[in-house]
Amino acid sequence: EYFKPERVYKRRIAQNKCYNCGFPVKDDYLHCPNCGAELKEKCKNCGALKPIHLQFCPYCGVRVEGMEEKG
Repeated sequence: EYFKPERVYKRRIAQNKCYNCGFPVKDDYLHCPNCGAELKEKCKNCGALKPIHLQFCPYCGVRVEGMEEKG
């Protein structure tokens, strides 16, 4: 349970680590300096850069396409 990919992903994000490799990252990084994973993406509605793991844009509130609501 602890090592399920989804739990590892969430734990790394919460600890300011790259979701892909676990390397420490800062909030303003666009890509991981260790593995190159994309950490931010442009919102298709407002154009703001947002963390790729969010289901909704924190700037305009629009749901990100392709992300399912988890509950």
